[in-house]
Amino acid sequence: MEKTILAMVCALLLTLSACEKREAKKPTEVKAPQASGIISDRVPPEVADLATGLLTDFGKDKIVIKAVKAQNAEGLTKVQIKAKDEAWQAAKKAGETDPLMKAVMENPCAKQLKKLMAENSFITEIFVTDNQGANVCQTGLTGDYWQGDEAKFKEVFKKGILVSHPEMEDGMNITQVSVPVTMGKRHIGTMTIGVNIDKVSGVKADEKALKEEPAAAAAQPGTEEPPPAAAEAEQEKAPGSAAAPEVKPPSEVAAPGEAPPEQVEPTQEKAPEKEAVVVAEAPVVKEVPEVVKEGPAVAKEEPPSEMMEEAKESASKVTEEVQALADTTLKASEELATLPAQVKKIQQEAGEVQEEVEEVAAQVKKVSEKVEKVSMESQQVLDKARNAMEQVLQARAKLRDAADEIQQAAALMTQKLAEIESLTGEKTSSEKAPPQAE
Repeated sequence: MEKTILAMVCALLLTLSACEKREAKKPTEVKAPQASGIISDRVPPEVADLATGLLTDFGKDKIVIKAVKAQNAEGLTKVQIKAKDEAWQAAKKAGETDPLMKAVMENPCAKQLKKLMAENSFITEIFVTDNQGANVCQTGLTGDYWQGDEAKFKEVFKKGILVSHPEMEDGMNITQVSVPVTMGKRHIGTMTIGVNIDKVSGVKADEKALKEEPAAAAAQPGTEEPPPAAAEAEQEKAPGSAAAPEVKPPSEVAAPGEAPPEQVEPTQEKAPEKEAVVVAEAPVVKEVPEVVKEGPAVAKEEPPSEMMEEAKESASKVTEEVQALADTTLKASEELATLPAQVKKIQQEAGEVQEEVEEVAAQVKKVSEKVEKVSMESQQVLDKARNAMEQVLQARAKLRDAADEIQQAAALMTQKLAEIESLTGEKTSSEKAPPQAE
């Protein structure tokens, strides 16, 4: 896979090189500075610097990273997240605080956020999400548990930083700054910080009020365009500020007698009416305008060749594919990183189960020995009982024989007594008879 990507990139570079050689005769291209994210044009530069500096470093806090990494390792499914989000919103609507809310506001990560908030008086709230947009920790309750469908999550994963337009909340001029939670070069979650612009150090008094739509400066007829050196100076601004606007071609320059067209300020980009933020990305690369020698200075540019456009389009597609592959590789790496811990946990559980099995086996062996001993004793008792029964039967037989002998003796005695009585009766009668007369 890596070799394929490398081959594609090399082919793309060769194509771009060939295109640049064909365009060698044309004026040198000037590239706008790379954007660092999406930053509203209505916030003071001090807030933009804060977002790209201190607040971005908050996303590298070790305690926050540990909490986000742990929740990512749980691998919550969309169904589980949706169920938690529905329970969260139901509890919020009922004015209750369920166990999940308490957990994300009282865990070590939440305590670290409260510490950061206490150290910086301009912060009004902080909350952190995992790589799916589910809350990990926070300083106060959010409207819902899942932020994955909101710009503060999606745009941060795409661009890196999101600074929203300021809004008045409870009399305070508030903007939300969302930054990535990173582990090395890996993007593993997001952090959103509420910033009270009025308390940011260095913000001038006239910048503290909410800005309306940025005022557009009208170009006067015959006004000359700024020299290329000035344009380069504007484009060399630090990353995080809005990108310089594109140079208009001659067809868009106002002719004498016509109303001058509106032009965007050179340092900021006008926010779309329906958008909450302004995308501070690098514009399409344009050529340095040529200045006509005769007459007033007029900006002129030529569109790039079709081959160059195709090459850029191919480069954009390859970049997107490479980014998708990188995201897939990153996700796979995160999953692989959790495998050793899971294997170790399984081994520990297997060891515990083995110990329990051995203990149960020992207990079973003891019980078996007791059962065998009881069985032997029972057998001995049965043998003794059998012997006793035999003795009883023998005794009964002897008693029966003795009874028979007694009956025979009694019968014999009865017979003898009868004989004796008969003999005794005859003698008595003979003695009592009177003598006969002579």
